[in-house]
Amino acid sequence: MITRGRWKSPLRMGLTLELSGATVVVERKEGRRDHYYLAERLAKVACTRIFLMQRSSTLVLGPEQGWGAEKVFYEALLKRIDRGTAFLHIISLDGITRHLERPQSTFPDMREAVSKLSVEADIVGFRGPTNTWQFRKIPAEAECEDLKPDRQARTFIVEPEIGPPEGVLVVDLGGMQSCFHLCGPEMQRFFEDCIKFYENCHLLRWSELKPILGVDPPDGAT
Repeated sequence: MITRGRWKSPLRMGLTLELSGATVVVERKEGRRDHYYLAERLAKVACTRIFLMQRSSTLVLGPEQGWGAEKVFYEALLKRIDRGTAFLHIISLDGITRHLERPQSTFPDMREAVSKLSVEADIVGFRGPTNTWQFRKIPAEAECEDLKPDRQARTFIVEPEIGPPEGVLVVDLGGMQSCFHLCGPEMQRFFEDCIKFYENCHLLRWSELKPILGVDPPDGAT
């Protein structure tokens, strides 16, 4: 395992990995919230594109009550999008439904989060300084027999201005949750696979999201 502390700069790490051809585990964390801190750190890196796939959606529900880690990630992500980074987001309607049905989960900032969204011609997205980034949804199991909606990887990947893509992947092992910060050529290939998957997913429509959330659309919705 190679830790971030051994690298003096992202440029040095990127060049070293390019020369060696290695994909490395930069860091591993255990805990149900630590992946947000790793993702927050990556969201602060100057980058051209971001890919985010979640079991529900922080951008739709807002941070969960009591989850300070999700809140700092959310705020860092909004700032990065506002600086012009392309944002490719896949959400799960089933995951959002299940999240809202859990008695221990509360989302006090959901209305505020929804107010930041864009709805144009019923398509949900997020407006950056020059583009509106459209959200897409994980296909239903009936649409593809090999696809299991509840088994999709929780993934956050950034494409830095310097160096190869870096990402955080979250996995469960029994009741334990681990997250891995990865960087290197294989992350470039995986990032390209994520982009292709995003492009093949259906656009998210407000008409299917509204019954689940039970809130009004953002101002200016069409």
